[in-house]
Amino acid sequence: MPSIVIVATGLDGKDTAQVEVRDGGVVVASSLDGRPILLDPGPHELEMVHPGAPARRQSILVREGEKSRRVEVSFAKEPPAVGAPAPGAQTSPPRALGISGIVIGGVGLAALGAFVGLAVTGTSDFDELDRTCGSLAPAPATGTCSEEDVSAVKRTLTIADVFLGAGAGLAALGATLLIVDFATAADGAANGRVVAGPDGVSLTLRF
Repeated sequence: MPSIVIVATGLDGKDTAQVEVRDGGVVVASSLDGRPILLDPGPHELEMVHPGAPARRQSILVREGEKSRRVEVSFAKEPPAVGAPAPGAQTSPPRALGISGIVIGGVGLAALGAFVGLAVTGTSDFDELDRTCGSLAPAPATGTCSEEDVSAVKRTLTIADVFLGAGAGLAALGATLLIVDFATAADGAANGRVVAGPDGVSLTLRF
């Protein structure tokens, strides 16, 4: 009749005899004493139970005439994987500030680009009006610009000023977020978030 010898390692990494062995749910050994455990030939589903540790299961095929087959089981805690944070270790906070800074700064730069385009267009239209019907126009066309033409130029220049203010503000906010993010990324000492609401954009920092 074949037999197996179970060698168990406890939670401390040392040999232990405090292991209950079950075969298909039936207890075949309440503890280990170093002596062989007799089993019938064929497949077996072994379950080893050690106090304070999850049960260990092994599927084995026992062959007729096989004596004292060594079956090893360990209940020791596995070390953390390489690169994995240790239990309880503080991980770096998500780079929310940096991402928000890039997005907001990009929108600000786009607004500044729109300002440049509108400012060039408005200035060009103003100069054209001044030459054709404004103060630089030859008589009798001097001062004959229509209110509609003047309003159109003013509107273009006003929109350009709006884009200038919004673009400068957003670009400055984005740069600030990037500076704060890079300054605190090394040790994760600060965390923060950006909230956009009906009254504007607010920045919350926690140190």
